[in-house]
Amino acid sequence: MVRPLLKAFPNKFNLCTTKTERDIYVHSKLLIVDDVYLSMGSANWNRRSMTSDSEIAASIVDGDTVRGLS
Repeated sequence: MVRPLLKAFPNKFNLCTTKTERDIYVHSKLLIVDDVYLSMGSANWNRRSMTSDSEIAASIVDGDTVRGLS
């Protein structure tokens, strides 16, 4: 899921991960809307995740970029 971003933007995208020995499970999500908006991360699309939980996501609003990745 992240490889296309790393390949397309090698100088603008950095991937940080958790330490493997911590046995942390990330349930990632991917949302693409009309080939213009892309959101990728652990956040659920509900009020609690967007306001209270420790979630993370990256979003892109650019049709050319999103179409190139999807």
